[in-house]
Amino acid sequence: MKKPIACILFLLLFFSPAFSGRLPVIRVGRQRYPPRHFQSDVSKKNLLGIERKKDGLPKEGLKEPVWLRICAIRVEFQPDSNTNSTGPGTFELSRDTTVIIDPPPHNKSYFNAHLQALADYWYAASNGKIILTWDIFPTEEEASYRLPDSMAYYGPNGWLGNMSARLKQFFIDAWETALSSDEIPIGDYDVFTVFHAGADWQNDIGSSIPPEQNLFPDIFVPSPDDLPTAFITFDEPVVGGVISD
Repeated sequence: MKKPIACILFLLLFFSPAFSGRLPVIRVGRQRYPPRHFQSDVSKKNLLGIERKKDGLPKEGLKEPVWLRICAIRVEFQPDSNTNSTGPGTFELSRDTTVIIDPPPHNKSYFNAHLQALADYWYAASNGKIILTWDIFPTEEEASYRLPDSMAYYGPNGWLGNMSARLKQFFIDAWETALSSDEIPIGDYDVFTVFHAGADWQNDIGSSIPPEQNLFPDIFVPSPDDLPTAFITFDEPVVGGVISD
């Protein structure tokens, strides 16, 4: 089993889709799965209030700064020993000094640093016109909301399930679980972000390498049940009309 790493599922509604098109042929063991198509959705919201041609630059840039408040939640899954997903489904909170990229602990401070980097980027890219502020829940340093199912349940079901439906169910369960705590003033925010434990499906390098050609089997371990990173929209509001896109 691969060492669990935290993966960020950004559902920031002003991002452009970064992943679409034909997925590669996946090989798990000696079984080969055919290529699948998955098209990320495009947000229907216009958080910046600017007019633009379809898929083009804005007709006119922002004249005044726009403040966007982000509500970020941390969710983990029911612990499991499934070898087809990365880690046990919980956040890595140890202080492993041997990890170079995104070292743990993956606690509130870790995700706060990621959001600070995001805010710095948009402030610089917009010439000071896009200003992000945020709150992270739960508010405790090492706490997270636990979902009712495992990561494999919400993943692509061994590459053959309905990926979009699984992602939407993950999003609904994440927010229903978080809002049941009654600690989130949901009406105070413009953008909603989910940070989940584990790795994302796009980083599953091991499944694309034939076993006889995998020179680092302890590193590139197949994990086809990891949760995909993608952009999704809903045809109607979810979570009792609180969260919608």
